[in-house]
Amino acid sequence: QSVFIFALLYVINGIGRSLYIPAQRAQIADLTNHGQQAEIFSLLQTMGAIGTLIGPLIGTIFYKTHPEYVFT
Repeated sequence: QSVFIFALLYVINGIGRSLYIPAQRAQIADLTNHGQQAEIFSLLQTMGAIGTLIGPLIGTIFYKTHPEYVFT
């Protein structure tokens, strides 16, 4: 049952992201001048990459300090 719920939530997340990301990028393109767009889009990608790096580190630290929360 939890695998089905996980898969369902994963699909919902994908649908939400497919609606959000193009709108986000279009809004950035509309609100910035052409010279700033490369800088802002690269900053956006950099923040995403930093989150991808830091997330597992925080998860590892949390698991090492509170392993019981993984199964709650």
